[in-house]
Amino acid sequence: MNARKLCLIILILLMAPGAIAQNIYFGQNKVQYRDFDWFYIQTADFDIYFYKDEDTLAVFAANVLNEAYIEIKEELNYTLSDRVPVIIYASHNEFQQTNVISDIIPEGVGGFTEIFKNRIVVPFTGSYEDFRHVLHHELTHAVIFDLLYGNALRSIFSREALFQPPLWFSEGYAESSSRHGWDLEADMFVRDAVIEGYLPPLPYLNGFLAYKGGQSALNYIAEKYGEEKIFEILSKGRSVITMERAVKGTLGLLHQQDHHGTNKIEYGGIIFSDLIPETGYTETVHQYETGSCGKASHGGVILGIGVIQRQAGKQPVPL
Repeated sequence: MNARKLCLIILILLMAPGAIAQNIYFGQNKVQYRDFDWFYIQTADFDIYFYKDEDTLAVFAANVLNEAYIEIKEELNYTLSDRVPVIIYASHNEFQQTNVISDIIPEGVGGFTEIFKNRIVVPFTGSYEDFRHVLHHELTHAVIFDLLYGNALRSIFSREALFQPPLWFSEGYAESSSRHGWDLEADMFVRDAVIEGYLPPLPYLNGFLAYKGGQSALNYIAEKYGEEKIFEILSKGRSVITMERAVKGTLGLLHQQDHHGTNKIEYGGIIFSDLIPETGYTETVHQYETGSCGKASHGGVILGIGVIQRQAGKQPVPL
């Protein structure tokens, strides 16, 4: 094995410590309160696992996944290369006992997709709409994992395995697809972040803002450049490795430094507020400027994906 392949293997192992750890510490650092008697049903593309008396949830999940996959397949122009296992728990408490990953699962986690075997694990928390949303959301991750990495063992020896989409892209697409575009929850969070001045530049989004800010950015890309560009960015990323180069190669946009030496990522002047509707909103917002990026405005909201600076002395602009 040459040095290049060895380096690739080490990098892949470092990228997914949780997935590797489950094979080493399987079941040893979680309390198992009950034994589950598992059953499964199959659709054309999914194996859905459930336990006794939860067949209703399994059938509901099968219908949701089939419908969601039709949408995702069209959005990404990609077909799964293998079946996807989906594991359903009837409560979040039981979901936290899962041995699919070894990590302790916090209460705020609504589901996850494990990369090495591409398994989706989702609890039912009492709301069928939330259950639908999380199933669709996690399925986007499963499809993207399959698109980017395919068989994990083969991918360890490939250059493509080094490409990892940033959180704003992967979670933003998952939210945009599962919420069917823009929704009131995203509107509320992003609008508040814009008004209060705590929305960071796109590459620095993290936490819940990565979900909602990313949702806005992905909607913008789909509406301005076409939905097919999402797939093209992922495909380009496999060959050029970094998201910056993938976006530049797909959309023709640049990463540069301004004359102050401040890094600016100009993803085509992506503006979060482009997808925030004006109707029915009566609050005010301060103006923002992005240095040499210039200004962009929609409904009085001014925000660019550069380094955001509040301008002293500016008057509020009514929406």
